[in-house]
Amino acid sequence: MRFAVLVFALLMNSACADQSAPAKESPAAADSAVAIERLLKAFPGISVSNVEPSPVSGMFLVQIGGDWVTISADGRFVFTGEVLELRESGVVSLIEERQKAVRGPGIAALQADQLITFPAAEQKAEVYVFTDVTCGYCRQLHRQIADYNNLGITVHYLAFPRGGLKSSAARVLSDIWCSPNRQLAMTEAKLDKPLSQTPADCDSPVASQYQLGEQFGVAGTPAVFTVDGEQLGGYLPPAKMAQDLGLQ
Repeated sequence: MRFAVLVFALLMNSACADQSAPAKESPAAADSAVAIERLLKAFPGISVSNVEPSPVSGMFLVQIGGDWVTISADGRFVFTGEVLELRESGVVSLIEERQKAVRGPGIAALQADQLITFPAAEQKAEVYVFTDVTCGYCRQLHRQIADYNNLGITVHYLAFPRGGLKSSAARVLSDIWCSPNRQLAMTEAKLDKPLSQTPADCDSPVASQYQLGEQFGVAGTPAVFTVDGEQLGGYLPPAKMAQDLGLQ
């Protein structure tokens, strides 16, 4: 469950708000222990994987799965969503900046034999696409796979069944990854055709890729990432993707 959804659910079940005294500004170097203790008490079951001091005085950035939230040092206030910093170089998303720091190493650690790749004959760029077989925009992207390749874009697919690992789509994705010809199986599934090959017994990477997608903050498919972990967006037409990759 996404953290923002959990927040909403808990708020709807809360009858009374905390009426403690107004918060005082915390020092920039304040220890995060108090804030994290209150966060875990308020939202039991969440897993905090990283805590960093925020550039905003008296605040911390906290990573929960693939999400980042901002919390005051005294643990009273939690902010979900974007935090923008207006730098001399331009507007920077602090959340996206930290997610890229997670995604880059995650992408670098991927093994080629765990991906389904449609390579460009003359490669100029690579993208990593979390995909499902049931989403319309995933199918649209795949129908244009030759156009991306012709523009010099190699497309690497990773599995992200939107309905979860127990969904029918997850089973189809596992069959695709265990097929002798993965490219053919992916194309058949994206065209809503039965798979023409008998899947072999194999160690399907669908579960690990789904978990990686959650760490990356994937909320829908397709989710397109660059080699260094920048999210380009969801579905992008070939010319737009090439432009965003600096190829045009």
